[in-house]
Amino acid sequence: MVISDEGAARATFITKNETPAIENGVNVYPNPVKNVLHVVTNVGPATLKLYDASGRLVKQQQMNGKTVQQITVGYLKNGIYLLKIENPAAVTTKKIVIQN
Repeated sequence: MVISDEGAARATFITKNETPAIENGVNVYPNPVKNVLHVVTNVGPATLKLYDASGRLVKQQQMNGKTVQQITVGYLKNGIYLLKIENPAAVTTKKIVIQN
């Protein structure tokens, strides 16, 4: 995915080995989000990584077997972010819109 700002390439995300199976076990809400993003999953322990449009990691959090995880995002700038959810067996990415 290439995200551009006034015609200039800002970031390229190429994620290999994404597994559709994890996609069905993940729900992210609300989207767009203002303050707190909720991640609901049944995939067991996982790592949540939030990237901004320039590809910079802005937040990383562990899900230690919880089914619901809250991520505070109210301090981040408005824009499009990518949330990468990884566990030992699978990886998936969700597009998140932050609107404070």
